[in-house]
Amino acid sequence: MPSSADIHEILAGHGIRPSRSRIAVYANLAARCDHPRAEDVYRDLSPALTTLSRTTVYSTLSLFCKKNLAREVFTGENEMRFDAKTFPHAHLFCRKCGMLADAPLPSAFPARAPACGGWTLADVQLTYSGLCPRCSAACCE
Repeated sequence: MPSSADIHEILAGHGIRPSRSRIAVYANLAARCDHPRAEDVYRDLSPALTTLSRTTVYSTLSLFCKKNLAREVFTGENEMRFDAKTFPHAHLFCRKCGMLADAPLPSAFPARAPACGGWTLADVQLTYSGLCPRCSAACCE
């Protein structure tokens, strides 16, 4: 987990003015591997940061994504999840419990989006969906 001083430098290095709430949101996101929703981040931080609003969390996460400090992860479940890991990787999504986990990209999958018929592509995502080991085992008992 990066220190507050490290996060201050990370934010500044991405052209983001470090503030108490931005440092807290990034620290929370970077410490997690569950790909939280904005509401999850807000729920974690609001008891300690009593002036923090949902709007601040949503706008901060949006800013992080615009500045390539975080990524939006689409699950196909009409919800937005967030990931502080911006390097190319895939995701595993459990359709039953909603768990979202990181997975390596298959070797044949391009890490960067190719040029396609005049489109200007900025991102590529691969999400496998199915049942996690726990939900799969529960279905078979």
